[in-house]
Amino acid sequence: TGSYSGLCLSARTPGEREPGRQLTLISADAIDTALSLAGYPLPASYGEFRRNVVVRGYTATELLAAQGTELALGANCRVFVHRHCVPCFYNERACGRPGQLRAIFQSSGVSC
Repeated sequence: TGSYSGLCLSARTPGEREPGRQLTLISADAIDTALSLAGYPLPASYGEFRRNVVVRGYTATELLAAQGTELALGANCRVFVHRHCVPCFYNERACGRPGQLRAIFQSSGVSC
């Protein structure tokens, strides 16, 4: 999931990579709400937000609250949610939405 995942070493356990960069999740419902509140149109594609998996039925608050727990994705898949996956300025510029980073900060997904 980008250059960060290959370069980030753990501050807690020196010499090891930081866990939780294998999969990123974002809630389409949370993005829709955040963009609407900021006055932006809904995205043409959720791929714009550079996350691996897009889910529905979870709020941003629920995804953030899942940190440190397992989350069910359908009947046969469970993932461990490590941390909040913050948005970046690169994405804001690429999407052409000035202020997007601030608008979606709490809705930008989680790393598993």
